[in-house]
Amino acid sequence: MIVWVHPWVLMGLVIPLIFVVLFLGNKENHLEGIFSKEVLARLLYRATGLGARTRYGLLALAVSLFIVALSKPVKMQAFLSKKEQLHDVVIAVDVSASMHEKDIYPSRLALAKEKLTALIEASRNMRIAVILYANDAYRVFPLSTDTKGMLYVLHRAIFPKNFAKNSNLFAAIEAGNRILKDSNTKQIVLLSDGGARVSRSKEEAYLKAHYIQLHALAITTNPPPSLQKLAQSSGGVYRQLTWSQKDIKAILAKIKQSPSNQVAVQYQIKNEKALFAYPLGLALLILFFLYHDIRRVTSTIVVLLLLSTGLNRLKAGEIEYKDKLTAYEKLPESPKKSYNIATMLYRLHHYKKAIKRYENITTENKKLKAKILYNIANAYIQLGDWQKAKIYLDKSLSTYAFAESKHNLTVVKQMLHKIKKQRGKGQKEEKIIFKAIASKNNRYKQRSSKYTVKLRPLSLSLEQKWLQTLQHQKSPLFIQKIPTTKRSLDADKSY
Repeated sequence: MIVWVHPWVLMGLVIPLIFVVLFLGNKENHLEGIFSKEVLARLLYRATGLGARTRYGLLALAVSLFIVALSKPVKMQAFLSKKEQLHDVVIAVDVSASMHEKDIYPSRLALAKEKLTALIEASRNMRIAVILYANDAYRVFPLSTDTKGMLYVLHRAIFPKNFAKNSNLFAAIEAGNRILKDSNTKQIVLLSDGGARVSRSKEEAYLKAHYIQLHALAITTNPPPSLQKLAQSSGGVYRQLTWSQKDIKAILAKIKQSPSNQVAVQYQIKNEKALFAYPLGLALLILFFLYHDIRRVTSTIVVLLLLSTGLNRLKAGEIEYKDKLTAYEKLPESPKKSYNIATMLYRLHHYKKAIKRYENITTENKKLKAKILYNIANAYIQLGDWQKAKIYLDKSLSTYAFAESKHNLTVVKQMLHKIKKQRGKGQKEEKIIFKAIASKNNRYKQRSSKYTVKLRPLSLSLEQKWLQTLQHQKSPLFIQKIPTTKRSLDADKSY
């Protein structure tokens, strides 16, 4: 089925229709009252040897085809259904009084927040929910794939401080089970110091009865052994806090190995084929035959070849990249897949999306890593961010020295020097005198230091000022209590 993206443009077909009705049957000299002699001479050019009526008809047809091309016709092909298989994960953060201990600087809770952010940033193909727990459990985020929204809120949120002093681990497990009640696989990631050194046999039985995998990250220097036993007995991963991302990667790797994935998202993608190139090419071809002498065989062949090449590029350029992008997205996850998708996004001029894709690729291959950094630098060059381009070119060269990286780095440095030189022009210099503080015996009374400082005028728009204010503004975090009935043995103790 053929549809038009801009159907209102088709109203312009009235213009060539009026031209055909009024002037197609007239003789050539009747047009002298409308067009000047110079314009009329061009319209009535007889290089093709065609009669006046034929030329008028072909001219009206060419104009009509141009209007059709502007309306952007597309052929609607079958919808492509796409399904995503996602792991459902609940991240539970302990916010009891013991998490404010400072055996880990600045505190256990502060580090738990950092690990929570790292988990969300590194997650792929997951629906994540976040809960806080102390004596009770509280929902912060429901199950969602909107990790950007979660990170935005977490970076600007103020965690409530009036939680109970005691820690009820069973409440976190029960709340996680409630959130995951409709999921095929149930995964809970626990960020906690483990609570008191008590038996967790009830929690173990509950996890097995509800087929829940518990992954625990101990946010303390002295975790209780029961926390490790609880995680491993449920088939999950236990890790003690590390300053690197190894603990996060180990937990995420175990989640991805889950044999059963939750099919959570189903949506349809329109498969459209653009057709505007066909009426556009036909209109140009008609004009070519109207105003060009076909007897000049050589030039005719050259023009036709150029026209054919242009149409092929128009069809095979952007459309080919989009087709490749769709094909790559269907492949299983791998660094090569992510690299190819990022490259297609770059070629489609989606530079910011390409940068994000490139930055998420993890590989031990030095050459591939250097290429990734080199491509990120090129994307920043296209965006006009020369400073970041220089940073990534330096990183690329330190990883593996490609000749292209060296050349581009030289060009970028020259550009930065040029920008710095242009900014320096017209700036006023002002001398600022910093006087030394006089001592009691006035030994330094006459001393002073003189510095020449370049003052750059600041001109922020009102929108930019508001945006800067909002970006640095903290806001309270609104949470919802989840009803639970289970109690751990240490739930009534302040650890």
